[in-house]
Amino acid sequence: MDKNGNEEISLTEHSIKNVRFTSHVETELNLRHSRITKDITLTGLINAESSIREVKDLLKLADFAIIPEFEDCYKDVDYIITDSTGRVVREGSMTDAYVVEFKEGFSNNKGVGEFKVTLRERYKPSLQMVGL
Repeated sequence: MDKNGNEEISLTEHSIKNVRFTSHVETELNLRHSRITKDITLTGLINAESSIREVKDLLKLADFAIIPEFEDCYKDVDYIITDSTGRVVREGSMTDAYVVEFKEGFSNNKGVGEFKVTLRERYKPSLQMVGL
């Protein structure tokens, strides 16, 4: 549980295969400093051979994606992205993040599913990154 009593969702390199950061800045000069949105898009695999915790956390992610807007659909998101050697290449957080898009697909041939989730921070520029 996090500080607000929400269940934590923890995904690892076993399920996440790609991470993409995107920022959207208003073109109108007066709004450029206040209307910045930041997205993180995760794509990965849903594998029945993953750990039980990993599979349960992927189910929690799917549940988070379908919370109606009028309920508590915002969560604080902390992330640490590492390379294959374990070196941290990105680290940061998003406050009041919500799910913009969630997709899942499964293949009977491979027995593996794929997912894509895009999280967006609500109009507060607090995404901080530590670079290479």
